Amino acid sequence: MSKNNLKAAVAFLAMFILGMAAGYMITMATAGMSESDTATEQAELTPDQQDKESERRIQKMRRHMTQHLNLEEDQAEPLFALIRDSREERRAIMHKSRERMEADIEELTTEFHEQLTHILTESQVATWDSLYSRPPQQHHHRGGRNR
Repeated sequence: MSKNNLKAAVAFLAMFILGMAAGYMITMATAGMSESDTATEQAELTPDQQDKESERRIQKMRRHMTQHLNLEEDQAEPLFALIRDSREERRAIMHKSRERMEADIEELTTEFHEQLTHILTESQVATWDSLYSRPPQQHHHRGGRNR
C-alpha cells in the first residue's frame, strides 16, 4: 500500500470513529433531555397521574423486552419480578448509603467546627458561622438542589 493510500485509509478511519462518537453523544444527549423532560413533566403531575404514567412506562418496557428478548410466557413474569425486586433492593442500598454519607458529613462538619474553635477567636468563629456555615437542615439532600 502506498503512503497516500495509507494516509487516506487512516483519515477515513479517523472520520468514521469521530462520526460514530458524535452520533453516540448526540443520541445520549437527546435521551438525557427526554428523561429530564419526563422527570420535569412527572413532577407537575398529580399523584394519580404519576401512577398512571408510571404504569404506562412499565407496560411499554414489558412489551419492548418481551419482543426483543423473545420471551416465552413462563419467562416474562419471573423476569419482571426479578427486575422489580432488584430495583427495590438497589433503591434501599442507595437510601442507606445516602443516610450513611449524610451522617459522615455531619460528623466531619462537627469535627471541623470543633477544630476551628482552637484556631479562631470567638468573634472570628461567629463571623465564620454567619458567612460559611449552613443551617443543619440544609446539610441533607432531599432529592433536589434547594440550597
